[in-house]
Amino acid sequence: NVRQHSLPMPNERLAATYISNLLDNNTYNAAAAAQEYLTSVRGIDKSTLRKYGVGLATYKFPSSTENRYVDAECVTFPWIMRASEVGEQEALLGNDFP
Repeated sequence: NVRQHSLPMPNERLAATYISNLLDNNTYNAAAAAQEYLTSVRGIDKSTLRKYGVGLATYKFPSSTENRYVDAECVTFPWIMRASEVGEQEALLGNDFP
């Protein structure tokens, strides 16, 4: 029986960095592409993205062609749940939640 472990939520400072990566970085090509998609294709204006904490971060994923991890730019969305809901989800995974 393998017990699943949840990843910790990013702290507020890190989440703010993600938001800044997306909305305040005019020299970052991935940010420009993500902004274009979210605003033009999805129809979400920048003030809404900022209000709800949407950001951009680099995560590592296993490569499908090599035996290593590769960087991928990912749009991030805040995880908004009541503590009781988090506890319920963790219990379903068999994890303890304070």
